[in-house]
Amino acid sequence: MAIRRIAVEEAFVTPEIVVQWHVVLDGKNVEPGFAKTGETILAQTPANKPLDDRLLDIGAGRIAHMDEIGIDVQVLSFTSPGVQVFDGPLATRLGTTAGVTSMPALRLSLDDLGVERILFAADFPYEDDAEAVRFMDGAKGTEDERKQIYETNAVRVFKLKA
Repeated sequence: MAIRRIAVEEAFVTPEIVVQWHVVLDGKNVEPGFAKTGETILAQTPANKPLDDRLLDIGAGRIAHMDEIGIDVQVLSFTSPGVQVFDGPLATRLGTTAGVTSMPALRLSLDDLGVERILFAADFPYEDDAEAVRFMDGAKGTEDERKQIYETNAVRVFKLKA
């Protein structure tokens, strides 16, 4: 019996969030823990560049690395500190972009990962699941893509009854 390697809690971040992290770090009254993160993990140094590149890559480079080391599936999770360091409206906008209702993020995922690797998730109760459904129902794409994201892929991955 072949064992499939499924890695959960694999981190990613969007370019816009990285930009905003540095805005916060350049500001006054930076939370001490986040300031320390800014001096270490988020410091833009040659040593940190590979980590930065891996966090930002949800496409071909990540998949090639997974293939190279024998990981069959990664469950991507938004990295920490994520959006917690931003004010409410910015955190909501950027957090939503990272997960649910961003057409550019969905299009990038479809183009780089392929529709067969995308599952619908709304992150309820932390995110508005009705908004996520409205977004997916109105997203640019084919009915077949929507069906795969909403249903077909989960049935296949979780071996659900169709």
